[in-house]
Amino acid sequence: SYGKVKARVDIAALASRDSVTGVDLSFARKGEEKPLVSRRLQFRDYAAEDVLDMPSLREGQYEVRAALVGGDGVPREPVVASYERRVFAWEGNKLGLSERVIPPFTPIRVKGNIVSTVLRDHQVAGSGAWQQVTSLGRELLKAPMRWVVQRGGRSVPVRDGQFRVLSGKPHFTVTEGGFTAGPVKVRVRTEWDLDGMAKVFLTLLPSAGATVDRLSLEIPLDDAQMIYMHACGDGLRYNYAGKAPAGEGAVWDSSKANKTNIVGTFYPYLWLGGGERGLAWFADSDRGWSLDETTPTLELERRADVLTLRVNFVTRATALDSEREIVFGLQATPAKPMPEEPVNWRRWICQYYESQKVQPFKIIGSSYYYGCLSYDFYPREHDLSIYEALSRARDTGEYNKEFVDKWMEGYKPYAEPGTELWTFFLNHVSYAMRDAAACRRSQGWLWTPYTNARGLGYHMAEWPTFQDEWINFAYHPRSTKGNISYDICPTRSFQDAALWYYQEMMTCFDGIYWDNIFLAANYDTVAGGAWVDEKERVHPSMGLWAMRDLIKRTAFLFHEKERPVFANVAHMTNTNIVPILSFANISLDWEWQYGKRDFQERFTPELTVAETIGRQCGNVPLILAGGETPSTGATDPGATAQ
Repeated sequence: SYGKVKARVDIAALASRDSVTGVDLSFARKGEEKPLVSRRLQFRDYAAEDVLDMPSLREGQYEVRAALVGGDGVPREPVVASYERRVFAWEGNKLGLSERVIPPFTPIRVKGNIVSTVLRDHQVAGSGAWQQVTSLGRELLKAPMRWVVQRGGRSVPVRDGQFRVLSGKPHFTVTEGGFTAGPVKVRVRTEWDLDGMAKVFLTLLPSAGATVDRLSLEIPLDDAQMIYMHACGDGLRYNYAGKAPAGEGAVWDSSKANKTNIVGTFYPYLWLGGGERGLAWFADSDRGWSLDETTPTLELERRADVLTLRVNFVTRATALDSEREIVFGLQATPAKPMPEEPVNWRRWICQYYESQKVQPFKIIGSSYYYGCLSYDFYPREHDLSIYEALSRARDTGEYNKEFVDKWMEGYKPYAEPGTELWTFFLNHVSYAMRDAAACRRSQGWLWTPYTNARGLGYHMAEWPTFQDEWINFAYHPRSTKGNISYDICPTRSFQDAALWYYQEMMTCFDGIYWDNIFLAANYDTVAGGAWVDEKERVHPSMGLWAMRDLIKRTAFLFHEKERPVFANVAHMTNTNIVPILSFANISLDWEWQYGKRDFQERFTPELTVAETIGRQCGNVPLILAGGETPSTGATDPGATAQ
């Protein structure tokens, strides 16, 4: 999708490596000598890497060739890697991208310097920082946000620019401001979305001879309302959620937070607030920042009734000799009202009661139930007859044994009848047919299928062509068997494929379930947003914007297809990341800490309010209530409860 080919050649294990003077890298259609693109690369520490621009490719087989150049003993035969280009009907589609306002969101309004989204009003200064934000009628800031600039060890007065609206559409608004601090000039452009997410593009403009030692954003919050805190690094099941740190002065910084593969001091997500109201700050990566190795990205300081969040973007002397762009987000909560349609959210439940008005919904917790071979976009060999059969079962309430028997015949290339794997497939498909018959449309059931936005099967038709855009690793062995569980990033082409196949799922399903929505390190510098610093360290991105876009597009898809009542479930255990979850309508937590302890010991009330109850995102809260089966002592994570 990017018109790029990226390759790395490593000769460290080659006996004649010191005789190698370079490598000719080329990309060609298989069977053709003339390359489409080629370049000679030089080695450094016995490795060479580059990204080459290439033309648009028609379907077919291609080769990447690496031919070493050098003296005696250097191998003359090129190393050849194959690449298959297939063109799919879903490529570049616009599903879920319509310009509309979907409920429960309301049109974005701008009056003077106040940007209003559902439940919140944001008063924006000429500097692009917020003077105030009001959520559910209550102000969250004790004083305006402020930019802090230091040069030569001293603070420099900041002069605000002028607030203006660049685009004022009801579904998407763009505003601009800026500020100067001595010779430091900064442009601040903000993109406002329906859920109140403000995506901020902070651009430090080049200025001859100018330097900056520190650039920070200070956010003075009303301490009385900042009761809880939730900090999310890359991963889940170890992120802090609970009471905001107590004390006076410096009470917390992001060096104390959990992270695994993040490079340097960067930290991606922090929320502070109460059960509903609060403020989230977040960023996908530290591209464009200028950080030392010790100063935390995020700092919390309490003075009397003010809890100040300080975000440090520049913490070392930096010359402003070229344009430098920093991207981050701000979002006050709640992101949207709690669901009211078709009934109040407290009546959304995984059961059906004929005697009272409820919204029953059910999740089938694996892609095997609807005929997939792994974490796939579609059933085995893209045979959609299973969708049609499940849809009929939902209409008639009848189990279709004839179809199940016929469907099982198609597993013979993958499993021997009577084997454990055969029984595994049979049990899943049989259960789905029974469940479809039980989840009758006439009773108002919503039925939602499991998908994995961070996993795929290698046997999928799309995998040979698109794996390098979707995988979180810089390079991958290009496997053809098996699957990858939680190392995919839903980049734009992944979203296009997913939405295309979600549309097919709508034949029998009423929503989408995404397994384990969390931030994960992506090391791809072409499609994944990773970048390389001056020490040649790769800084991974977190996949935050990509995951948000996938869930948002899916919500829009259901409205585009005139299906306004749906159950889009984000399995977010220990990662209540508001900008990702705000376009879902059900949040699933607590796949975590299984054992014999009581639930109130595993999950404190403070944790439950900070991450589980759904009020910050406007989502129905759901828990995966795994416990111990008394008769066997075996873990039983299968039940869900509201």
